[in-house]
Amino acid sequence: KSMDDYARDTTSRENIHDNDDLEHDPWNQQVRNLIAGTAGGWSQTIVGHPFDTIKVRMQTAVGGANASLLECLQSTMKNGVHDFYLGI
Repeated sequence: KSMDDYARDTTSRENIHDNDDLEHDPWNQQVRNLIAGTAGGWSQTIVGHPFDTIKVRMQTAVGGANASLLECLQSTMKNGVHDFYLGI
């Protein structure tokens, strides 16, 4: 092969992925999966937990307290944003 042929082969899209040893390394894939799973779990907790907190407070309200979404949000916010994450 000439140098031009070699340069074309190594820069084509097919060969870049075929020659990438890191992509086929099982440890690399496990680390990538671990990082992705951790990021997904944290994201779900940060975004989803406040909604779950409000839902549970509305379901367990006694005597009409926190009967509406707005009332529940207001009573939860009285003590600060950290109340949305109680129980984590």
